[in-house]
Amino acid sequence: MADILFDNIEERQEIMNIALFLKDFCSEMQEYMAILKVLEGLKNQLVQNDFITETRQGVEQQLLLEFVKVFDKPNFNKEENCSVLLLHDRVEQIENVPYKSEIMNRLQALQKEFNEIVSTGNWRNKKVAHHDLKTLNEWNIDVVDFPKVEALIFKLDNILKIILKSVCFIQYKDQDQANLMKKYKHSLSELCDILNVCKEQGALS
Repeated sequence: MADILFDNIEERQEIMNIALFLKDFCSEMQEYMAILKVLEGLKNQLVQNDFITETRQGVEQQLLLEFVKVFDKPNFNKEENCSVLLLHDRVEQIENVPYKSEIMNRLQALQKEFNEIVSTGNWRNKKVAHHDLKTLNEWNIDVVDFPKVEALIFKLDNILKIILKSVCFIQYKDQDQANLMKKYKHSLSELCDILNVCKEQGALS
């Protein structure tokens, strides 16, 4: 069994590298989602705050940018993209990958779900990846279904944990969204305290 399991260490290392990078991207996106949820919960209190509005828009844009990149084509101009499709191709190329069929099927299903999400308004091509002029004139962030984006990110995170555990023997602990939100609420509270001190000292005048 050991001979079969480690019959191509270099290619398995490639799988691990791609999966680890994608896992890091998932963790980043989960951080962004936690920030957006915290800001959403305070939207009534912060509705007129220009700084928070711009911050939220920036986080939304970065979340969507990372989201579309992890589901990018496996190659562009002969260079490889660290994406779900590249990971799928690597798994397909290597013999004796544990749970190979299940992993490939689940990665394909994720890619199909991504295509369905971005097909509404074609916002991947028209707004996030490129500044299509006509789309900019008509752009509304509501065209993006953020709950579906979030759900897909967690699905990707789950399959990456399976790959890392069964193929690369790396165990990952789940990121708790509740703890992430707690962290950012605390951080925002600290920021408020700092701003109050700055205000008292006249630093914001």
